[in-house]
Amino acid sequence: MSVFSLFLGSRLGAKIQAKGRKNSFLQAGPISIAFLTIAAVFSFSANLWVAQDPGYQDLLFRLEPPFTEGEVANYLFGTDQLGRDVFSRLIYGGKISFTVGLVTATMAMLIGCVLGLIAAYFRGWQEALILRIVDVQTAFPFLIVAIAIVSIVGAGLTTIIGTLIVWLWTPFARLAHAKSLTVKESEFYRAAISSGRSGFGLVFQHIVPNIVGSMMVVWTFVVAQTIIAESSMSYLGLGVPLSTPTWGSMLSEGRNYLETAWWIALFPAIAIMLTVLCVNIFGDWLSDRIDPQTKEI
Repeated sequence: MSVFSLFLGSRLGAKIQAKGRKNSFLQAGPISIAFLTIAAVFSFSANLWVAQDPGYQDLLFRLEPPFTEGEVANYLFGTDQLGRDVFSRLIYGGKISFTVGLVTATMAMLIGCVLGLIAAYFRGWQEALILRIVDVQTAFPFLIVAIAIVSIVGAGLTTIIGTLIVWLWTPFARLAHAKSLTVKESEFYRAAISSGRSGFGLVFQHIVPNIVGSMMVVWTFVVAQTIIAESSMSYLGLGVPLSTPTWGSMLSEGRNYLETAWWIALFPAIAIMLTVLCVNIFGDWLSDRIDPQTKEI
């Protein structure tokens, strides 16, 4: 057998393996979408089907393990240090995480996209001002900004969303600015200008449709980043009030009982991990579907 045949066979085998991995990845995308949809629907409809009040305390059933039968209800995931049902708190906590993730990422994308378009379209001092603001904000650590805002305004869901929006609009602005400059150098954009088009009609007809795909891909990753950030802020006590269940606050409470009541921290940790993993898989899948360079091997 010649060396060329061996080389050709190895290349063919590598392509077959890569094709198999790509097909498996394409199957993982819809699965992650289904998981996120089901989880979001269950979380937002928790008051319709979750029988146990997440704030109800039964001190006679403190730190009970999973699958414990109580006097009021069955504790599928056990109870915490105050006798509260971990399962109901987990479901209600998902509502906070999904709300913060979706609202924050959407608002940050809209603000960043508008500012990025303004910088790319007008250039001049508008571009210099917006990009300098992006550079200055990027230089500040998020935790310091979050502590400062919470200290001034006070903790709460609105404060979390506002803080995260202030922090996360910058990557959208950078992307919108870079993509818009690329579109402005294209032939079809120059042809549109030659035909007499100008103003916002030119932006919405020729620039926005060519950057929205990339913006949506970044949006999915920002959703995952926001869920982690919200959990981190709640873990540090910078999130919503302690009476409101969140995955981060459940982790914070469960860290003191890892040896005696591991389930308090384990189930919210699994929820955060699976949610962020599925969002990232969805983002990769969406990028593969949108980017023409990755559609074919």
